[in-house]
Amino acid sequence: MDNIFEVLKANYEFVFMGIGAFILLGAIMNWKWLVNPNSSTSKTSLEAFVIRNFGAAGYRVLMGLLGLLLLGCGAVFFVLGR
Repeated sequence: MDNIFEVLKANYEFVFMGIGAFILLGAIMNWKWLVNPNSSTSKTSLEAFVIRNFGAAGYRVLMGLLGLLLLGCGAVFFVLGR
């Protein structure tokens, strides 16, 4: 492996799937550093909007959906790219 970035660039779909699985697992396991609703510093962020309207459980669902989206995109890129 000459350069790790070249390997990641050549296998970007696995990067998408890995990050998506990591975020999905964090939302399911309720990892505080990932889904802590008190970490929002901006009152205009998407995080603050979701927490204000749907609560902490809604934010966990949003993070889970984001993880599923990344996982699905990686799988589609893998199937279409090979």
